[in-house]
Amino acid sequence: MAPRIIPIVLLLVASFQANAAEVSNLRVWTDPEKTRAVLDLSEPAEYKLFTLQNPHRVVIDLAAARLDSGFDPELKYAGIITGVRHGQPEGETLRVVLDLSEGAQMKSFMLAPTGEYGHRLVVDLY
Repeated sequence: MAPRIIPIVLLLVASFQANAAEVSNLRVWTDPEKTRAVLDLSEPAEYKLFTLQNPHRVVIDLAAARLDSGFDPELKYAGIITGVRHGQPEGETLRVVLDLSEGAQMKSFMLAPTGEYGHRLVVDLY
């Protein structure tokens, strides 16, 4: 019985990974009112955001997501964002951490594909 289960489990894992949203890029820019971070995604993803202090940071958890092999968080700093880190704290959850120079209020929303851009998760920091 066990030999029959292994191929099924492998197939389920492979199909889950095939449907995982890929994060291909992080774009950051500022204006006088806010700093905006945009994660470019291959498809919509469920996400949770929260802030932490000492030091100040924003944590973005994306369910069933992974980084594209070309993702490079270097040189993505602007405004109050002083650093970017990432990891997989549990299962298929991708965690992206934005290190901040100060505390901030945040607003987030998903955008559907338009023009040259695919799905996007936008995080505004005030």
